[in-house]
Amino acid sequence: MNRLAKIIHGLGERELDLIQKDLDAGNIERLIAQRRKQLSIPRESICPVCGQEVGKNEHLLLEFGPQDLRQRAVFDAPDCLKYFVEERLVKHEQKR
Repeated sequence: MNRLAKIIHGLGERELDLIQKDLDAGNIERLIAQRRKQLSIPRESICPVCGQEVGKNEHLLLEFGPQDLRQRAVFDAPDCLKYFVEERLVKHEQKR
């Protein structure tokens, strides 16, 4: 049994009613989306262009690729992001 099921199993009727109300209002979905967004931000990474360490509060994040196979790259400065995108476009054009 997962943790959420254990928590729900231990709740009383009043608490279950409140959770159902939050569920119906979309509050739980919103909380989950916010938490997933927080977890998706990399803590510390290395810029793929210049190799500099990128802090969690000072980065540029690029998501690319098909919807079912998203990739992420974290950059330390706009010039590195620009270089990365331009290189990807050149490689993409060469494949055609």
